[in-house]
Amino acid sequence: MLNLGALVLNLGALVLNLGALVLNLGALVLNLGALVLNLEALMLKKAAFVSSLAILSVNSAQADSAKLLNPANGHTYQRFDTFLEWPAAKDACASLGGHLATITSQAENDWIQSNFGNNVWLGGIKIQGWAWSWVTGEKWNYSNWAPGEPNNYCSNEIYVGMNQPGHAPGTWDDYDDAACGPISGLTYLCEWEGSSQYLDVTMIPDVSGDGVQDQAVLSTDSGKYYLRTINTITGKQLKQVTLGAVADIKAIALTFVDNRISVLITKFSGGNVLQLREKVSLAVQKTITLPK
Repeated sequence: MLNLGALVLNLGALVLNLGALVLNLGALVLNLGALVLNLEALMLKKAAFVSSLAILSVNSAQADSAKLLNPANGHTYQRFDTFLEWPAAKDACASLGGHLATITSQAENDWIQSNFGNNVWLGGIKIQGWAWSWVTGEKWNYSNWAPGEPNNYCSNEIYVGMNQPGHAPGTWDDYDDAACGPISGLTYLCEWEGSSQYLDVTMIPDVSGDGVQDQAVLSTDSGKYYLRTINTITGKQLKQVTLGAVADIKAIALTFVDNRISVLITKFSGGNVLQLREKVSLAVQKTITLPK
């Protein structure tokens, strides 16, 4: 009888343990169900986030603008939405026969702002102290700096950009490519002036006698090459020399521009190279590969 009683007690304990196990399994099932629901909710949130990113990506995508003619000056402009540093943007415009846009009036600034409202490089560069110049040698007789600009914040801010973050639309900022922040360059605005195609510009020794380096601008028009020397301070053309068409230039052509500068063009099978040289020392000031 005692053994039977102990057996009954053990069976009762077993039933209780099985009941507890069933309860634990039920709780586990509930927890698993909650986990599944949480995972489903997480997947829905992830899908919504990915969808939002896709929408943001589409809405943020940019494309190069169309070429637009400014009826006020007859010049053509185009914004390119590839982010480049200023020197690369300058070369990109030159490779297309244009130059980084130069702005010489409020009307031109307003027209550019209304048609190309993104952050863009302009063709302005600091050349000496706080003196600024356009890549074309045009006179720096207009500016639209944002309040407090130019401030040379990064110690080497020598380039001009329009519509920088935090500034009013259409205002300018001095910039140092990407040295001050996470942005790698800016988009850029190219300009074309009628049939004349800008090729390059370089600083040259002071030929005007005002103590500031002057500029030499190389351009082509109707198949001929021209070199103009420009007074950096006044923007006044000092001299224009017709270098001629490449087809007419012999193996080596030397042209004296003024008392400080000479031009040497060398022709060879791979192309044609123009060198600006200091007339007396013959030191090379600039080497340019001419389009064929």
